[in-house]
Amino acid sequence: MIRGFLKACTVSPALRVADCAFNTQQTIAAMQRAAADGVQLAVFSNKADALAKEVVKDYFGTQYFTIVRGQMTGVAPKPAAEGTNALLQALHADPASTLYVGDS
Repeated sequence: MIRGFLKACTVSPALRVADCAFNTQQTIAAMQRAAADGVQLAVFSNKADALAKEVVKDYFGTQYFTIVRGQMTGVAPKPAAEGTNALLQALHADPASTLYVGDS
């Protein structure tokens, strides 16, 4: 947070209906720009942890996301705050200056 303002950004790349390859390329290009600007990217999913890691790796590789975390035994699933707070701790991120974008 800078002088009470939160620096945040969302990305809406140009997409094509039913063109998964093009849309994936556009999304990866946006992630590359964010990473080059020093943005930490993370995935937090209600999918099983191993499956979440596998899916992200298959689609995006391993170079963009600082952390990929799925549902783990003993941790309440989203939308409970417990998992999100644990993810923020692992990132050493201040919740007050973190942009959390949901997928639903």
